[in-house]
Amino acid sequence: MRGIRPSSVVFTLLFILLIIIISFNNRPAADDFYYLYCVPENGIVKCVTDLYHGYSARWAAYTLAAAVIPVKWLFAVFPVISVLLISVVIAAIIKALSQRLFSFSLKNTEAFITGIMLCSAFFFTSFSIDESWFWMIQVCTYAISMAAQLSVFYCLISEKRYWFLLLIASVFTGGSSESFALIVMAALILLYIFRNRLKGKIFPEKHFRFNVLLALAGCFISFLIMISSKGNLVRYGALPDASVPELIWIIFKTWGKSLLIKPFFVLPYYVLFGLMAFIAGRRMKAESGISFAEFLRGWMKSIALLPFIVLILILPATIVMSGLPPDRAMMQVSFTITAFILIFSFDAGKKLSELRFENSAFGICISAFLLLMVSYHLIHQTRITMQYAKAFDERIVYLNNLNAKGQKELIALEPLPESGMIYSSEISEYEVHFTNSFLKKYLELEFEIRKAER
Repeated sequence: MRGIRPSSVVFTLLFILLIIIISFNNRPAADDFYYLYCVPENGIVKCVTDLYHGYSARWAAYTLAAAVIPVKWLFAVFPVISVLLISVVIAAIIKALSQRLFSFSLKNTEAFITGIMLCSAFFFTSFSIDESWFWMIQVCTYAISMAAQLSVFYCLISEKRYWFLLLIASVFTGGSSESFALIVMAALILLYIFRNRLKGKIFPEKHFRFNVLLALAGCFISFLIMISSKGNLVRYGALPDASVPELIWIIFKTWGKSLLIKPFFVLPYYVLFGLMAFIAGRRMKAESGISFAEFLRGWMKSIALLPFIVLILILPATIVMSGLPPDRAMMQVSFTITAFILIFSFDAGKKLSELRFENSAFGICISAFLLLMVSYHLIHQTRITMQYAKAFDERIVYLNNLNAKGQKELIALEPLPESGMIYSSEISEYEVHFTNSFLKKYLELEFEIRKAER
């Protein structure tokens, strides 16, 4: 394996710059305002306790949110931290697997840039970037949970003993999202059952059983704390009821949406990053290769298994919600599909003998497309998110001025502009909507607010 190409370094810098700029222009939205007015008045413990007993018991995610959201500078950089955290964990996984599967060791710089490249693939193929990567309460709930799940996997494949990290990551996973926790616990149980077949391949033989049991115990205890709260009944009570036939239909709709509709909208990114992985595999190609038909036969079981894995991933959230889960709750699905495409493409590049893309022109074209793509988003999102941030700040100043002047009558606010990859802080046309109430309470307004109708 040759070293990292200059184009990969440039892509990494541009992608990080994109995340930094969007994070700088990011603003609180919806539930974020709860932490902005509750934590300064009552402290982290009381705010999280009130949520735990009164609405939702995702105690790990909400504790993190309560520590992050009220701190202005931390709010501004936390999406960057989450992206870098996921990238670093992916880099550690790639470095460990490259040594075990391919008998070569990546340098730390190579591993980090590879981690950033792969994280960018997960980022751009997310079903909803704004919900998953920049809406702060959901970043703490889902994106950081994905980082924790990846950390659990890394600890399991590592030869070293990272027991404290394994415990922290599994506890956070178990206390941040019910659906994510159920999937992780099921995966850990399967790992334990089939441990004798797996040891010595991807997973090391030493301490594997103990590591799996430690992760399962941490996740399960944290999950029990989360689901034992009566506050969950309030949130679940607000969700629609569905009969068994209706629920089955909803599951199949969600399944089809996850496999066909949602991936269709990010298809160009699948192709682009798939070709990137193909080229990486080509750079490791052995002297001899296999035909495409033979390669495809080797992958048929995995291809057939993918839809059923997606079905399992969507079941917990779909059943609990009795409806289509929000895109942010589908991060496990989007990560799984993207990882499958990347691994398939890498393996194709490594094994196929018929296709000849060794010439540098093909690699230069793919690198150019990647750089053009990230450059376009950098320019486009800078313009859009700056306009959005300016309009949001002006709205806050306007409302504070009205409040200082003793305004009592309802105010209809002009809609905010497009927010791009940022989750919009737009309020509702109905003044009793929770987004309006959160903003009103945060600013301590003496009058009702709503969005003006167009």
